[in-house]
Amino acid sequence: MVPMIEAKSHYRRRYRRLIDAISDGIFMIDRDYRIIAINRAAAALVGLCPAEVVDRPCYRLFRGAAAPCPDCGVAGCFADGQPRRRLRVTSFADQSRRLNIFFHPAVDNRVGACSETVVFLQDATDVAVLDEDVLRAEKMACLGQVAAGIAHELNNFLTSIYGIAQLLQLKKSSGSMPVEKEMHLLDRLVGQIESLNLLTGNLMGFTHPEQEMYQVVDLNRIVDDALDLGRYELEREAVRVRKHADPAIPEARLKKSQVQQVVLNLMLNAVHAVRKKKHDHAAAGTDYAGEIVVRTGSPASGWVCLQVEDDGCGIEAGLGEMIFTPFFSSPRREHDRKAGGGLGLATVKNIVADHGGNIEWRSEPGEGTVFTVNLPVDGAAGVRGGRHE
Repeated sequence: MVPMIEAKSHYRRRYRRLIDAISDGIFMIDRDYRIIAINRAAAALVGLCPAEVVDRPCYRLFRGAAAPCPDCGVAGCFADGQPRRRLRVTSFADQSRRLNIFFHPAVDNRVGACSETVVFLQDATDVAVLDEDVLRAEKMACLGQVAAGIAHELNNFLTSIYGIAQLLQLKKSSGSMPVEKEMHLLDRLVGQIESLNLLTGNLMGFTHPEQEMYQVVDLNRIVDDALDLGRYELEREAVRVRKHADPAIPEARLKKSQVQQVVLNLMLNAVHAVRKKKHDHAAAGTDYAGEIVVRTGSPASGWVCLQVEDDGCGIEAGLGEMIFTPFFSSPRREHDRKAGGGLGLATVKNIVADHGGNIEWRSEPGEGTVFTVNLPVDGAAGVRGGRHE
């Protein structure tokens, strides 16, 4: 018997070294929500060693709660025997961490039911920071494409303000201006300053990272702001835009500037398609004006949608989901120097996924493309107060 006992002890030590070698946290929980096994990485999150953790309730250890969490993934595994995943932002040792949490039911074949649940903690904080850096870089690239239009708008406002101020100064010094005329010019001056303030406010809202929080907003207003930022690009390419905004759509919990970036990226993508088709028609000596249609609506209860349609060159058949691959460039756009850095549609897909939505598209080569973005009204599934669950 001694050799058998020694062999079992040897295997237990080997399994302990195995799970402790894993840099991500892993532990097992029974039906009473007590931790029955844990590796060093998971125990280190709360500043303890594995022996100090075993037999303690998981909800008390990790969250300082008196009862299991209302949306507990462990309870879900015990209820239906299905694996599940959560994404949480939480704090350990006064540091905010972003964790991917995977719940795997351990089925006891003797009773045919889940008797324990294995929980795997993957620290995604660094990956999230990288994603945010990529998103910010694409936002700046997108902004760079419309920078000429923003500069043009600013110049128009400043020229108008300067002209009105000069006229007021001239007439005031000569004393020949009626009060009514003076008030009219002052009203125009105030109007131009207010418009300039809206433009700069929109620009700040688009670029400022502190604005990346879920808030209840009007999707129609987001579309208007995005089209304002891209208006000069549209005018420069002589592309007509038709907007069909549904006034009855409900307000939604969204990250305002991110959804604004979705609208702007899809619009710029449509502009590139129209530009390519215009080039082809010009080479053939035929006429083509180009049109983009932007729609909003509510396809179902609890959802809002955004649709951007163009009648441009379309997307080649067979590309499928490749168009959402970072840095992927369609052969039709390889020689378009204004086509952007290849992150536009990938960024759109990531933002939509982050909101718990989905994106659909259809295209006909030579005829045009339609992108439809569906977003839940109450934010991403499980998001409460900016927390991903």
